[in-house]
Amino acid sequence: MERIVIIGSGRTARLVVERLLVRAPGAALTLFAPGAPESSFTWLRPGEVELRLEASPVSIDRFARTVTSTDGYRRGFQRLVLACSKSTPELARAAKLESREKILVNSHMQTSDGYIYAVGECAESAIGAVSASIEEQADIVAAHICASGIFTEVEFALTV
Repeated sequence: MERIVIIGSGRTARLVVERLLVRAPGAALTLFAPGAPESSFTWLRPGEVELRLEASPVSIDRFARTVTSTDGYRRGFQRLVLACSKSTPELARAAKLESREKILVNSHMQTSDGYIYAVGECAESAIGAVSASIEEQADIVAAHICASGIFTEVEFALTV
């Protein structure tokens, strides 16, 4: 099964995770939420999402499709969602994603790398601020990722 990695510890990351879990139950999700207390994730069922709370992501390798954290942990991804944490703009620039003051996204919230999305305060469109609310942005990302076909195994298993 393909993995979706989300980086962020706030409300934006939570909305993205919630929307993905609704649209693709059983999806393989990893959430990097450095510094967030484990008690802030009581809304998750045990084992539903791989939580990485101890170490911060320090690099994104777009070509190897991996995220590396300060403790040396590497996690591969099929899709990556940057849910606007403090380190998001620096990570995006280091990964050479197109940006101005913020990370440039299209109408599907995709960055210049179509496998990477940006959601929230760190994202902007080519014409300026993103007009969709954070809730709408989370819906757009979840819908687009699920429409990409990476969850065909899950969908098949649910329909059999």
